[in-house]
Amino acid sequence: MKLSTASPQEQKEYARTRSITFPLFLWEPERMPQLFRPIVMTPTSVLIDRNGKIREIFLGILYGEQKEAAERLLRKLLEEKPNATNQKGAPRQKEPSSKESKGTAKR
Repeated sequence: MKLSTASPQEQKEYARTRSITFPLFLWEPERMPQLFRPIVMTPTSVLIDRNGKIREIFLGILYGEQKEAAERLLRKLLEEKPNATNQKGAPRQKEPSSKESKGTAKR
């Protein structure tokens, strides 16, 4: 995701001209979740893994070595498998086996 002070229309145009497919959000500090409030400048790029954990925050425009590093990390994150949690971060419930569903499971 990317945070920006640009208007929604400017963000759409920016994304279109650069073939961006990840979410762009309007930077409104007072409306941002507490987790993002320490971010003090835009543009800011936040890489979040498949488990919802912030893995890296890049401040400013990405170019040169910083852009390459961000792209390497993004490719690595895309290859990772999500852990066994649901979208709320709680452990998934184990599906009962056929024996457990019949009440014959050992306790």
